[in-house]
Amino acid sequence: MTRPTLMKTIENDFQELSLKMKFEMSKCAHIASTADGWSIFKKSYIGITVTWINEDLSRSTRLLALRRLEGSHTYDILAKAMDAIYTEFEISDKLSYCTTDNGSNFVKCFKTFGHIFDDENTDTLLVNDEVDDDVEEIDAIDLNILNNEDHDFQYALPKHHRCCAHTLNLIATTDSKKALSNPAYKKQSRNTFAKSTALWNKQGRSTKSADLIKQNLGVYLITPNETRWNSLYDAVVLLNKLIRNNEPKFRIIMDELVIGRFNKSDIDFMCQYQKLWGQFQ
Repeated sequence: MTRPTLMKTIENDFQELSLKMKFEMSKCAHIASTADGWSIFKKSYIGITVTWINEDLSRSTRLLALRRLEGSHTYDILAKAMDAIYTEFEISDKLSYCTTDNGSNFVKCFKTFGHIFDDENTDTLLVNDEVDDDVEEIDAIDLNILNNEDHDFQYALPKHHRCCAHTLNLIATTDSKKALSNPAYKKQSRNTFAKSTALWNKQGRSTKSADLIKQNLGVYLITPNETRWNSLYDAVVLLNKLIRNNEPKFRIIMDELVIGRFNKSDIDFMCQYQKLWGQFQ
């Protein structure tokens, strides 16, 4: 198959699938949506899924779109992209809610362009770690914005629903920082994570170090990622498993990489960390 033929086939399949999805959703009265934005290799993207209940009470979920975003994930750019996708698939008037994380861009996006709540109980929980200070926490559009003639309400978005799992995690991480006020806990936490971070950094910054880890342990370490809120937990769980099963080889790795070994207090701390944070996974 030649390249032009393959590209044409992909385009035809895309159009056929899009029409099929439009037909499926045309029979739905209510549709829920999720949205997420991310960046990789200096390019930004948005992904949107939709879910609905069929007449036989079965649930259907579809990936609606994966699109490039030009520029940063600002609230207006996100609103423009979501509105265009919803309009393209003719579901704007069918959407009940859109679920996102607690990022300030999505919060402001739905405050400005989202559906105004008519219900009395519309308070939602906000953890301010990920929200801009200039975003006031209300669920209706600010009257000052409504009175601004220069503001363009060209986008119409559904009601906003914040991811429950993400919100719970933010609550837990915020409250857990209070434990650092305890000098003993603060000292142990910093000592243990200093060694862990040094190990993760060695693997990420040196192929030689990464090879050493893989050769001795059989796997690469999971490294924490700021965009994945549970990645630190996953990284600690793997460390605990590897230390428990391969402690002699683990000591060799730490010595070779010139990192202080994990002592009993460090290992006990990470085991307790796993036990506690496992409740939020």
